[in-house]
Amino acid sequence: MPSGYSSGRSSIEREIAANSMRFYEDWLADLVDNAKHLSKDKLHVESFARLSALNGVISVVSASFDPESRKFLLEAQNDAVLSHVGATFGSWRLSLQSLRSFAENSLCALYYVSHPIELKLWERGKYRIGFRDLAKFMSSHPDLEGYDCAVSSVNDLEKEYAELSKAVHGSAKTFRMTDSVSDILLWDRANGKFGKWTTRQRNTISCVVVILLALFDKSFQGAQHLEIRRSLNFVLSATKAKLVSDQIKINIPKVR
Repeated sequence: MPSGYSSGRSSIEREIAANSMRFYEDWLADLVDNAKHLSKDKLHVESFARLSALNGVISVVSASFDPESRKFLLEAQNDAVLSHVGATFGSWRLSLQSLRSFAENSLCALYYVSHPIELKLWERGKYRIGFRDLAKFMSSHPDLEGYDCAVSSVNDLEKEYAELSKAVHGSAKTFRMTDSVSDILLWDRANGKFGKWTTRQRNTISCVVVILLALFDKSFQGAQHLEIRRSLNFVLSATKAKLVSDQIKINIPKVR
């Protein structure tokens, strides 16, 4: 029984405590059931493959960040994992919100690594930069010059962020969890929801990965990190992989 609600208290407090435990047991059982059901979907495995590729790229580039800006990168990595886990049990809105945070924290990491003064001000609560300005900074980043696929990825990421923001505010019917005002849905395993979330996840992660590859191109060129480069097949479309190969000069071997 929860702390503060003992058997010696009023009947209404005992009833609340009992209902609280019943609610906990019910949603936990639903969560486990949903996770078992959705984990069998091939989209779940494909999502994990994209996540693995992203983690591989981050493991290589994170050494180039100072400790404080690296925290944004690691937070972005954690956001991507949270989005995947939320999707595993059908909490689509939560998953989309985490995906939005992943996009924002990724660009924050890339911004603050070259803006130490602004980072110090941010730490003191005296500075904040919005996503539109982050995207504007990245699209004109000198190290992306000549890498049209990376600049396009910045623009595409800004569009994805706007789409994901609808999930945060619940302003689009597509991203609502409930079907009517009388329903309360913590999660939903209805057919089609996984596919819609997958599209957003694939687009968002691929944009961030291309930007990272362009900014840290020398870390992936030549024979370096063969398996990580091979895993990029799980993230990038064939068209985007060719652009990365042609423009950034990073070879992406086929998966055997």
